[in-house]
Amino acid sequence: MQLEEDGSFRGADVCLTSYGDGSKVYTPAEDSFLFVDALLQQRPFLRQRFASRPEKVFRPCCLEVGCGSGFVITSLALMLRRTGRFFATDVNAAAV
Repeated sequence: MQLEEDGSFRGADVCLTSYGDGSKVYTPAEDSFLFVDALLQQRPFLRQRFASRPEKVFRPCCLEVGCGSGFVITSLALMLRRTGRFFATDVNAAAV
């Protein structure tokens, strides 16, 4: 974890759950972590652009294709304080 200028921590504890055989779902790996790190670097811009606007005026709609465990879309939703609509899809039915 990294300490932010405002005293908050950069990071999140994520608990992955699965129904049935969890080995059928792509678990977060280096590519997922790098992508979320890139989103975290853009967090001030994303919050200014999306999260600070009144919901009735503008609500971002985000779609992740090939979500696997949903780590990336969930991280984005938390960064934007769940102000938008977040969807995820995967060809693997066990992942959705």
